[in-house]
Amino acid sequence: MMRYLRLYGLLLISLSLTEFHAQDSNCEEILREAEQLYEDGLLESVPKELTKCLAGLNKENKITAYVLLTHTYLFEDNREEAKKYMEKLLTLKPDYLPTMIDEKEFVDLMQEYNNDPRLTLTAFVGSNASNVEVLTIFGVHNVNDAAFTPNYSQRVALNFGASADLNLFHNAYLSAEFEYTQLVFDYTSDLYDFSRLKFTERQDHLMGRMNFIYYFGKTMSRLRPAIKAGGTCGWLIGSDSEFQREYLDFSQGIVSGSEENVGNTKNALNYWANAGLGVNYRIGKHHVFVDARYNIALNNMINNERRFDNETVIHKYYFLDDDYKLNYFSVQAGFKFSMYKPKIKRSKKKK
Repeated sequence: MMRYLRLYGLLLISLSLTEFHAQDSNCEEILREAEQLYEDGLLESVPKELTKCLAGLNKENKITAYVLLTHTYLFEDNREEAKKYMEKLLTLKPDYLPTMIDEKEFVDLMQEYNNDPRLTLTAFVGSNASNVEVLTIFGVHNVNDAAFTPNYSQRVALNFGASADLNLFHNAYLSAEFEYTQLVFDYTSDLYDFSRLKFTERQDHLMGRMNFIYYFGKTMSRLRPAIKAGGTCGWLIGSDSEFQREYLDFSQGIVSGSEENVGNTKNALNYWANAGLGVNYRIGKHHVFVDARYNIALNNMINNERRFDNETVIHKYYFLDDDYKLNYFSVQAGFKFSMYKPKIKRSKKKK
């Protein structure tokens, strides 16, 4: 019984595929006939023959059909229908380039449209390097002695996220980004002449960012540079440090331990302003991109009211947080999924 059911299923699939290919072949034939009607000047017959078969055409033939219908309606001075099929054409193939056989009226109509992607969804991954800007030094030593000024150095860390870019006007977008960012730096400081403290601090942030982005060049250019600027609010979800205190005269062993949670002395919410440059490379309707930006911290990372809350760190390692801003430079690369809906340019609407 099961054997007959399988044979019956295969027969149905075979018949469906045969019918589909027959329909596709028939629609291609209708398209060729419509092209001949256009060449013969029988313009009224072109839409009658072609529109009933548009759904059965593959993408390449559908593009040809939209071009043919746009030309036909332009010759008939029916701009509304011509615009309808021009919009279908630019939605299906945003990078369509006029050919030598396209009429001037067709090219002029195409140039009336802003065909920027209306909405772009992006996924990206990147890396960053922190730059600690010390505001005020704190400690159990003489903080005014330049010989014991702490040294902060950069470490490379990971960031990744996603964004949605909304088209505002030609070449301009408002971008909403959500990102996980890890910021890492090293710290070294001498305590008088007998002790040296080292640690690596790792901070985990969830970032919400709003950017204004402006692209240069034509919409469907292969390469498009861009500038961007905006602001970021980051939620600190974790901060850990690996401390190590050593005695310079080797009178005692190295003092160290497991990672210490040092997030309790930090502000939970922190803010940055950012500006950067990037470039998009178009692949069909979509893009890959790379950009670089510098993020300038707008507030002190340390919560002054909670500076002394981490007693273990203070008594075991003789450490107090300095007031500082945490700037960082980042580079990202990713993929942009673009959605198109052609619109008449504003300058054309006013005419």
